[in-house]
Amino acid sequence: MLTMEAVSALALDASGSRLVSGSYDYDVKFWDFAGMNAALKPFKTIEPVEGHPVHHLEYSLSGESLLVLTSSLQPRLFSRDGVQLSEFVRGDVYLRDMRHTKGHVSEVTSGSWHPSNRDEFITASSDSTVRIWDVNNRWEHKTVVVVRGKGTGQQMRTKVTTCAYSPKGKWIGGACTDGTVHIWGTNGPFTRPTATVEGHVRQSETSGMVFSHDENYLATRGGDETVKLWDTRNFKQPIGQITDVDNNHIETNIIYSPDQKYLLTGVSCPPDQQGHLLVLSAQSLSPIRRIPVSNSSVIRVLWNSRINQIITGSHNASIHVLYSPHSSLRGAKLIVTRAPKIRHVDDDTAFTTDVLDGYSGDQATRLEDGSGERLIRKLKAQAKAAQKAMAPEMPSSAVASDPDKAHVKAHIGLAAMRDEDPREALLKFAEKAKNDPIFTKAYLKNQPKTLLQDRAGEDEIEPSAKRRK
Repeated sequence: MLTMEAVSALALDASGSRLVSGSYDYDVKFWDFAGMNAALKPFKTIEPVEGHPVHHLEYSLSGESLLVLTSSLQPRLFSRDGVQLSEFVRGDVYLRDMRHTKGHVSEVTSGSWHPSNRDEFITASSDSTVRIWDVNNRWEHKTVVVVRGKGTGQQMRTKVTTCAYSPKGKWIGGACTDGTVHIWGTNGPFTRPTATVEGHVRQSETSGMVFSHDENYLATRGGDETVKLWDTRNFKQPIGQITDVDNNHIETNIIYSPDQKYLLTGVSCPPDQQGHLLVLSAQSLSPIRRIPVSNSSVIRVLWNSRINQIITGSHNASIHVLYSPHSSLRGAKLIVTRAPKIRHVDDDTAFTTDVLDGYSGDQATRLEDGSGERLIRKLKAQAKAAQKAMAPEMPSSAVASDPDKAHVKAHIGLAAMRDEDPREALLKFAEKAKNDPIFTKAYLKNQPKTLLQDRAGEDEIEPSAKRRK
């Protein structure tokens, strides 16, 4: 179990070696299975947008880019090491026609990478649009799909709560708070949906959708506590549904198993009660198994086919990795074989900072793998370089033999006085000044005696007549 704040987003790269998690505390944490030990510490933590919880995270096909969607208006791309690559434009909030805005004008809710085009992704927003983006153009969306809700005027706008590409890129799906579920053909036109159905209860937030591998079926996770299965070839009535599946979070997703036999989704629960991972039949939605996970709602679930492990994120700030000792590969199996580094009993890294070495003890604890040791050495080198840069410049060792100094001594008068004691230099002329004063010689005849009083007397009292009234 990996601990952090309430988990609202999870992403695994294709190899299953790197896990990224997002939460309601605005942070995104990077976990590396190959570098972690039993201490279960992330190797990096970033805050993509200050004050905005994370809604969705997803790695690109190559695994080099990470799509980060928060409650802000702008999608962002980060590298696999947490460095921001792009920040896409925000739209003009004063334009009423969403077809004329270059970006979202309201909260981004969901998104997805194109299954084959690594330069394209989609985002959904509460501004009643689904936008298609090109990673090479962050100044304007590629295409905008304006979703029309029921009503007239401003009432026709509806919040798009989730969106998804089909596995072969044929369809784009989207669900809205007016209860509708739409699918569009990726070849366009996007003026109206290819098919629309009133899938869930009005004013509920459908939190997830997923297409089957053959693109003939679509499963939706409703905020009305239902899971429904649709046939995209006859998109009118659900071919299967299950009720009383609690859902209290707009990020609760639903996924297919790698073999397409099962559907998996998290189940919400009241605080301090048992949260479950629900496994359903992909054909009939009949419950197969309820797996207890934690004493909190299960929000996110992933199943990576490469390592054959299931990862869940819960509302009680925990991430659980479920694996088989026999059929799973790497991933969590690498962690359990590594013991945490033994530390002194009084070494509390949460309150320790090594000022001389220039890094915090907590940072070193989070990076107790090979890369962590390299980072610590790098930080030490940076600290030494900073101290060297702050040290004052030492005088040149060539000053004693400086030719300018010899020139001053030879050609400038009285230059040798710079090296003499001023008091001794003046006392040399004391006797001569007494016998032959240059400046006061005129006073020797007419004023042979001093007129200055040797000792100051008491202050005389000023006559009363001269006192100020």
